[in-house]
Amino acid sequence: MGRTLPSINWQIEEERHAWHAFRRALRKEDRVSFDALWRYAKLHAAESSMASRALPIESMFLSMLLEQQKQIDKLKKYAKNNRLDT
Repeated sequence: MGRTLPSINWQIEEERHAWHAFRRALRKEDRVSFDALWRYAKLHAAESSMASRALPIESMFLSMLLEQQKQIDKLKKYAKNNRLDT
């Protein structure tokens, strides 16, 4: 029989848990941002599972970066529409 691969959601939780000591060392306000990054990874779990990367953390990091870039793009558009300096 074939080997069952762990789901991407399970892998995200395992990675997040592996970073627990790092999270505890962060200041309280930084923990909020840190937790947001992991929520971003979960937002793109379906896409990450389709990527079938040898190192699942790669697709998790890319998901985090994608969501941050979307926020940057949204802020740039807002600044341009409201004639704010960018």
